Amino acid sequence: MYRTLRACAAPALALTCAVCLGAAAPPATPPEEPCIDQSPRRLQQEDIRYESKTSIVTPGPGPEDTLFYTPRASGLPTKLYRCGQHYHCLIENFQGCPGQVPTTDPPQTCPEHLPGPGAWIEIHTVYAAEVVTDRPCDPETLACCKSLPAVVMAYQARVLPSPALGVVAPVPVLWGFPAVEWSGSNTGWDPVGACKPVPAQWSFILGCDFTLTENQLKVFRHADAARRLQPPARLSNDLTLVKKPEH
Repeated sequence: MYRTLRACAAPALALTCAVCLGAAAPPATPPEEPCIDQSPRRLQQEDIRYESKTSIVTPGPGPEDTLFYTPRASGLPTKLYRCGQHYHCLIENFQGCPGQVPTTDPPQTCPEHLPGPGAWIEIHTVYAAEVVTDRPCDPETLACCKSLPAVVMAYQARVLPSPALGVVAPVPVLWGFPAVEWSGSNTGWDPVGACKPVPAQWSFILGCDFTLTENQLKVFRHADAARRLQPPARLSNDLTLVKKPEH
């Protein structure tokens, strides 16, 4: 269960209309469908509404292949299967680590070269109720994720130079505390104003000390661009800080 930290007022929806006197009014354009429960978002203390000592996700059997997702409302766990992993060449969510700046005007594409040492990146590992098995699919997109619900396990890491020798470890899925969790959407670059239609539950491991080497990133064929931070009117109201249980 979670408890309220502070009250949040529902955003008001304002409609504006301009009429030119003495001239024919221009044809009316249908209003855009409002975006709800979008990602990414700010993850700082002032943005958090609830606290909990219970996460919506727990690791399942198999190394990083499955997890159990338990909605806070129902309490009934669902087994989900890993269906993709990718990284963003810029951070999307903003937790305010040293050297980070909010992504407010991101470029449409990433540079062709890998992010260099010192750069911040964001790792997303996606789980879904069903995984595509009857045809080839790209695991660096959502193409292998067949059905909802979907959960994104996320964290940010600073890039390090690769050592001269040694085995290249796979890009891990992180578990632990503190984490922040919310109802959101899939991410990735999009035109200003576009909505992401695919809902996802997010579990983001907070921390500024995670690292990955340049060689670890070479497992990916490409990097995803970042989506800009979404405005408050597009965000869900369930951002929850998950703390480590006392026992």
